Order: sequence, then structure tokens, then C-alpha cells
Amino acid sequence: MDTEFLIVTKFFVDMFFILKKIILVFQSNYISLSETRSQLVITYESIITNFIGSVEISPKYDTHL
Repeated sequence: MDTEFLIVTKFFVDMFFILKKIILVFQSNYISLSETRSQLVITYESIITNFIGSVEISPKYDTHL
């Protein structure tokens, strides 16, 4: 077998595994899309504040990303 084929196959297996987990979470009725969106917005704002900063605010933990 070709090495590139094995790498691509492993990548797709990992992606489908992640997709399966995401689908199961949304099917479980424990979360809704609106809750997910609000949590993503909070996470985004936290990353901006702590690591990236803005013109007015310097980052809290610097930009070692």
C-alpha cells in the first residue's frame, strides 16, 4: 500500500469519528443550536480577550499561539 493512501485513510477515519460524535451529541436532546452558538460566542470573546487583544486592549496572556 501507498503511504499517502494510509495517511489520507487515517484522516478520513478521524474525521468520520468526530462527525459521528457531533451527530450523537445533537441527537441526544441535551443541547440546542442556540446554546451551542452562545457558548461559541463566549469562547471566541475569551480567546480574543486573553490571547489576541485589540487596539484598545492588550492581550492578557500575550500572543504565543
